[in-house]
Amino acid sequence: MSIVKRPRIADYWAENVTLGNERIKSMLAKNRFLKIKHYFHISDRESELMKNENGFNFSQKVEPLQTYLRGKFMTHFKTTAEVSVDEALVKFKCRLGIIQYMPLKLAKRGIKIWMLCTPYLGYTLNFELYCGKSGSTPRTKNGLGYDVVMHLAKGLESKNHTCFDRFFSSVNILLDLYKVGIFACGTVMSNRKNLPPGMKILKLKEIIAISTLQCKDIPNLLSTTWLDMKQISIISTNAKNEICQAHRRKGAEKLLVQCSAVFAQYNRHTHWQITLGVDLADQRRKYFSVARKSSKWWWYIFSFLLDTALSNAFILMKATNSPPPKLKYQLYDFKLELNEELGKEGCRKRANSDFTPT
Repeated sequence: MSIVKRPRIADYWAENVTLGNERIKSMLAKNRFLKIKHYFHISDRESELMKNENGFNFSQKVEPLQTYLRGKFMTHFKTTAEVSVDEALVKFKCRLGIIQYMPLKLAKRGIKIWMLCTPYLGYTLNFELYCGKSGSTPRTKNGLGYDVVMHLAKGLESKNHTCFDRFFSSVNILLDLYKVGIFACGTVMSNRKNLPPGMKILKLKEIIAISTLQCKDIPNLLSTTWLDMKQISIISTNAKNEICQAHRRKGAEKLLVQCSAVFAQYNRHTHWQITLGVDLADQRRKYFSVARKSSKWWWYIFSFLLDTALSNAFILMKATNSPPPKLKYQLYDFKLELNEELGKEGCRKRANSDFTPT
């Protein structure tokens, strides 16, 4: 149903040759499918807490599946040296206490999910549904961005390079990650706490001007400001305090300009980590999605989890099969083959049963 879309679920069993799908008809009867869908639940309804009870969490309806997938995602993939943390949004417009409004996103209203992904591949290593103060993310006095990164980074190996944007970055999080052997970098707002006093009032006037402040106690901790089109500041523990050359395009010409090694590494790696990490995973997840409209909000999260699992399975299949089944093997081909295999298994079980379709 993710590849061949129909306006209504019942159309897959329609007698009309344009709407009906013979493979789905041979696997499962319509009434049986609708009955299973009607009573389908992930959690134990009797053990769920009410909103006015202590320990209530919105994610309890999908928590068993979330916990299972988190363990599998981290177990079956060897973490790359670079990882990125960012947010994804599952589109949902109905009334719900955890709905977020993000005007810069394509889907402006929905359920926010924190994600830890690998660059270039878009493999999802860890994720967490944002449910406000009632969520399962441990909260501290260091702020939400700090809590999210530290929670998602559990299980990462030492010497990993983690990157994030200015929503998450702070001096405290870089120091705490550095203590456990994880290097990090990210753009930062000049009014963040614990930044050098001179950085907050620094105003560079010349184009391509550089200002770097290095911590005496922890030499790896750098605070660098560079003026290009606008003034940008980065704090990092994964780069040296050096000056290098970088390419800058001016019209059709490519110019060599001097810049800090922190910015050179950020432009070469971190920008691609953020863009091709969480955003790539978010993009691939929406290809041939299993999501359908529903009045139950947790169905959208279930679709998100299922699509993410399929995307990760596709990445693992390509990484472990060399050469691939064919030259240009895409997610479409993977899902089509998976549907064929599941269809054969469903037809075999139905042929061996005494069930009479209705």
